[in-house]
Amino acid sequence: MRHISFAICFLFLTVFCYAQQTLPDKIIGRIPDIANTKTFQIQVGAFSQEKNAEMAYLRLRKNALNPVIKKSADYSRVLICGIPANQVYNFLVIIKQSGFNEVIIREDIANENPENIPVVGESSNSEIERIMNSLSDAEFFELLSLMAAYPDKDLISLINSIKKQ
Repeated sequence: MRHISFAICFLFLTVFCYAQQTLPDKIIGRIPDIANTKTFQIQVGAFSQEKNAEMAYLRLRKNALNPVIKKSADYSRVLICGIPANQVYNFLVIIKQSGFNEVIIREDIANENPENIPVVGESSNSEIERIMNSLSDAEFFELLSLMAAYPDKDLISLINSIKKQ
């Protein structure tokens, strides 16, 4: 009996620890109950430099998410809006896989979605997305490292320099 109790505890701890690894390390707010009928937004970052917000946006797009960049006073927030409560956990797993370890979960009170959030560089987003979709994974990660190394260069010129190689 003692061995069975130990095995059950060990199994529980293993599953619990694995489940914790798939979520971001720091979650501000709480994961809503799946029966909740409200929608939520997840903020993955707030950046003082627009280029960093664009990098976060691109990392999320590469993982099939639909983020938006909302410009505030002195910073740009990267958000995923309009998430049904029963999908928040799934989005958190993908966000963690995208490399984000801290998020803020909020109720989407204004029912914000990509149609009514002013997006930074909205006119060029479609061109950037078209180009981004043509990049291989290796080219994408090279782009991220170039963006970090050359923060003053614009995104299109960095992409062009990768494509010329």
